Order: sequence, then C-alpha cells, then structure tokens
Amino acid sequence: MENDFKKGLKIDIMQFNTMKRKNELDVMQFQTKQPKKEVHQISKSKTRRKVNSKRLAELGLGAIIAVGAAFGGISHWKNSQSVTLEEAKEAGKTVEKLKITPEQDVKLQQIKQIVDKDTATDYELLTSLQNIEELNIDMQKTKIAKTMGKDKESVSLFTGINTASEGETKEVITVDGIKYENFDMSKQTSEAIKDLGKIQSENYKAQNGDIKGAELKSKVKRYLDITSKMAASEMEEENGKIEMKPTTKGEVKKLKEEQQKQREDGPEI
Repeated sequence: MENDFKKGLKIDIMQFNTMKRKNELDVMQFQTKQPKKEVHQISKSKTRRKVNSKRLAELGLGAIIAVGAAFGGISHWKNSQSVTLEEAKEAGKTVEKLKITPEQDVKLQQIKQIVDKDTATDYELLTSLQNIEELNIDMQKTKIAKTMGKDKESVSLFTGINTASEGETKEVITVDGIKYENFDMSKQTSEAIKDLGKIQSENYKAQNGDIKGAELKSKVKRYLDITSKMAASEMEEENGKIEMKPTTKGEVKKLKEEQQKQREDGPEI
C-alpha cells in the first residue's frame, strides 16, 4: 500500500503533545481546588426515631424508579457504543456501503491477526502500528472521496492547535482545493482526524524506542480498534456538512433481529 500518510495529514507533534499535557495539568488543578466536603455525624436521638411506614413505602418506590432509570441509562449507553468493522459486516453492512475497499478490509484483518498473536514481537508490533497509520488515513480519504465524488488523491487532512480557542484542536479536510473546517463536519468526523493525529504521534514515539513491550502492544491494539470502528462508520454529505455516523451496538442488534425475522418468515411465494 502506498505510504501517503504524511502527504495527507499534517500535524505539529510538539504542539499536540504540549496541549495534551496542559489538559492533564488543568484537570489536576481543578481537582485540588475543590472544597473539602463536610462530614456530618447523625445524632443518636435521630436514629431512634420511628420511620413512618407510608413514607418508607414512598422511598421504596422512589428507589425502584431510580434503579429502573439507572438500568435504562446503562442500556442506552451500551446501545450507543460503536462496533468494529467485523461486527458491522456480520450484521449485513458491506464495504461498498461503508465506502472502503475490499483490499482495505483484507489489510485490516491481516494486521489484526498479527497483533492478536501472544508471540507478537516488538518488531511486528512496530510494523503493525505503521500499517495502522497508513491504513487509517487511506480509509478516511477513501470515504471522503467517495462521499464527495472526487479522487482520493485530491483529499488531504489536517489537525493542530486551534489558536482562536485555547485547549481545542482544529481539523480541516481539503477536497480538490475546497476546505471544510470543524463547523463543516460532524464531531465524529473531526474526532476521527484527531485520532489519526494521535496515531501518528504514538508511532513517532514508538519508532524512536520510547514505547516498548506491553505498553506498545496495548497502544497498537487500541489504535487498531479505533481504526476498525472508524472503518465501520458510514459517511454522508448533508447540507454541505461531512457527516461520519458510527455503526452502533443498538443498530447491529436491530439489523440482526430483522435478519432473523426474514429467515423465520421464509422466502415470499
């Protein structure tokens, strides 16, 4: 596969890492500034008071409602989680619908086979991280090109510090000379480009020997998963905005239920 990553994505690694570190410091400062919570002791006289049975029943009902709401929230959260390319295909989504190529699909599977090996060496992991970097940008550029009806070679990506807004990054997609900035794309689209910048940054450190062993394997697996979930996302242009829509667990569940129903109903006569 042609290594066109550096031609397609531009990122200031030093700026990116500085911003990341600054965000960590801001969180630490925020935590240290929080006022200490007061601890109140319950007097013995209060603990001896009789609890009104009606009030107890109301409290019990409230607890049941609260628990039900909590479970509902957890269920919604699970259903909204993104799935990998493999899971999306199992639910019936095709590479054509996802706007990637069969060759990219095969490449992703090959990388996964190497990374999943218990005996994977640091050299294999370093090579895999490089391949993930190249494959990720190739997939993103392919999705964008097919969505916009342009050649992949006309697409370039950028991520860097947003000088107009402290603590934020700026993502830009250029297609055939036309620029699309953050407000011209969905949050998922800008996050995918930002993730690509992180992969590049980690790859740079790994190639310099700053990441090794178990840490290297953990990062390679993480970025392979991120790339697979990006590949499983659909992309459309809506009202001049580039929208990336992840395939979710809830959507996969619904698609599989529809497939099962079709099998049970049988073919139409």
